[in-house]
Amino acid sequence: MTTCSLSLGALQRQHGTVLADNNNGARPTTRFPSFLAADSDVTFVLKLAAVSFTTGAAIKYGSLLLDAPFQHDPVLALTIMVTPPTLYAAYLLWRQLQR
Repeated sequence: MTTCSLSLGALQRQHGTVLADNNNGARPTTRFPSFLAADSDVTFVLKLAAVSFTTGAAIKYGSLLLDAPFQHDPVLALTIMVTPPTLYAAYLLWRQLQR
């Protein structure tokens, strides 16, 4: 065990968040969504590269399809900056209320 894993284990025990250990002393397994759990390393790297390339192309060339990035409108800029964190905060609140 490394110092980091020991510290993490102590923190988890202190806050009562220790996962059930059903691996006879081995590290607890992490639960991934099914589409990620079955991936090999090569498949994961290929998916990561595809998403990175697609996102990069959309950011670079997508701005040419819209006039919004070229307008000097403070309200539009504020909307673009505030919307993602607000949506994420609403999602976290909704998820917390579901528990």
